[in-house]
Amino acid sequence: MIKRLFLLLFLLLLLGGGAAYFLVPWNDVLERKIISFLHERGIENVAFDIDTVGLHSATIKDISIGAENPLVLQSFTVQYDPRELARGNLQDISLSGLTVKLIQTKEGWSVAGTEGILPKKEKKGAGLALSDIVDLLPFTKVEIRDSILDIAGTGVQTSLPFSLTLTKTPETILDMTVNAANLTSAASDVALGVIHITAKPDGNRDWAGSWSLESLDFGEALPVPVLAASGSLSYVGSVLSVKGSADDAAKTHKATFDMLVDTADPAKNKITVSSVSFPFKNGNVSSKNIVVPFDRKKNVTVNLNVRKVSLDDLMQTLTQGRVSATGTVSGSVPVIIRPDGSYTLGEGSLKADDKGLLQMPGEMIPGDTEQMTLV
Repeated sequence: MIKRLFLLLFLLLLLGGGAAYFLVPWNDVLERKIISFLHERGIENVAFDIDTVGLHSATIKDISIGAENPLVLQSFTVQYDPRELARGNLQDISLSGLTVKLIQTKEGWSVAGTEGILPKKEKKGAGLALSDIVDLLPFTKVEIRDSILDIAGTGVQTSLPFSLTLTKTPETILDMTVNAANLTSAASDVALGVIHITAKPDGNRDWAGSWSLESLDFGEALPVPVLAASGSLSYVGSVLSVKGSADDAAKTHKATFDMLVDTADPAKNKITVSSVSFPFKNGNVSSKNIVVPFDRKKNVTVNLNVRKVSLDDLMQTLTQGRVSATGTVSGSVPVIIRPDGSYTLGEGSLKADDKGLLQMPGEMIPGDTEQMTLV
């Protein structure tokens, strides 16, 4: 449906362009005809200005589709050959200033302003595959510049400046660059550097590719150095799967992870940290198999494996400098992280690796604080 819509629309534009020599003001007449054409096909609340129409290209500006949370586009240019257009083929399309808003609902994710444009799901919970969307576009090449992807989810919100090129011949390749942005959640803000994504379809109409992230800065939310990350991705049906690893420049902070995004069932969206390790108090702390749902409504328990951590540094931190010690400890401590980002320590076990000395003021014994319980 959408492919026929594009072709009929540009045939109408081309005919209108030819009438420009005889009709004044032709732009207003053609704009009303196009709006009526779209209205008859279920596409409402459309506004735009026709800039130029020629035998080989057309440009439309200031496009808005939809009433609430509209799809916005500053400039739209398409190139075509009249003979190829008659056969149902368009050439290149260039978009500038596109604002796309992804909204999460109980039924899944939707693109604001595309009601009546994208085909309806065949059944409840079914997502639209990426190959289906690409097939709908009657262009050999699509280029998007200076645009914004707004993501409004229940667990995460962000605004991502991006550019994108989709080439369909001789080989289908998607190349996307996301500029620096902030990722906001209920727990923290994370600064993202430039992200580069490349993907192409396989023989089963699924997609696979690679990605890289120049920098990942957790700021005050997590006291770790700036990380860089890279990995692979796949898009099977309505499910996006991202696998990768991250580390800092010194290779002391490391993590491997995978992320699952199901556009048809947001309840399944999650990040799984397969392994993570980092230096701590002259020792090392690690963990594995940490599952964090996007829509966090419950506590997440992270079991930390502690190895040869300085007992003196640990006690100084927990007791604000009032207790000193010698030696190191190892063991495990569960950390319970609440949805708001705060955390508490669970019941764990730390044992001295060798003989040591613990010194504290007498008034601190006994105690019923959380810190003293750990001591």
